[in-house]
Amino acid sequence: MNASSTPSTPGARASDTRARLIGTAQALLQTHGFAAFSYQHLADELGIRKASIHYHFASKDDLGVAVLAAFRASFDEWVRLHLGQDPHARMLAYLRIYTRFARDHGKACPVAMVSSDFFDLPETVREQARLLAQAHLLWLAATLEEGRQAGVFAFPGEARRQAEVIGCAAQGAVLSARMWGDQRMDDILRQLLAQLAPPPPARPVNIQIMD
Repeated sequence: MNASSTPSTPGARASDTRARLIGTAQALLQTHGFAAFSYQHLADELGIRKASIHYHFASKDDLGVAVLAAFRASFDEWVRLHLGQDPHARMLAYLRIYTRFARDHGKACPVAMVSSDFFDLPETVREQARLLAQAHLLWLAATLEEGRQAGVFAFPGEARRQAEVIGCAAQGAVLSARMWGDQRMDDILRQLLAQLAPPPPARPVNIQIMD
């Protein structure tokens, strides 16, 4: 019997259900927000009983922690995959994350969506939200500073402050696409990248003194 025909074990099925729950909850969070979906929504989406969800996540708080931790693990993996690129290429790839969000059934940045619900979240979920936001901010700041040192980026002030500007603008651009369409988002993200470009070198002044 080959591996593909081996019956799945209960443990494998449980792991698959957990992964499906997290993936579906991620999509619902990005489209509607954390507070806007319930275990009944998940059960309906996956065609399972709510009791099956409680088997994996005793409360929605537990699910929220797992969902945000999964987003952070995905971002950490994305960072590893782009380590060999130069700062400009990495920044372009990063902004493309947001365009993919918007074009995937109008999803928004998970950091933006949990921020909108932040005061209603339990502290365990808030902490995971902070960790996810911090991971993005630290990566942006490091990439910006590396690019400035290499001469491919130019911006005033601290890299961390510039990272906050880019993060907030990118999140807002994706939300703007819901109302105004993808072109508005693309224009905002292109402008963000253009504003990081160093100024062109000054042209030498050729003054000829005539006798």
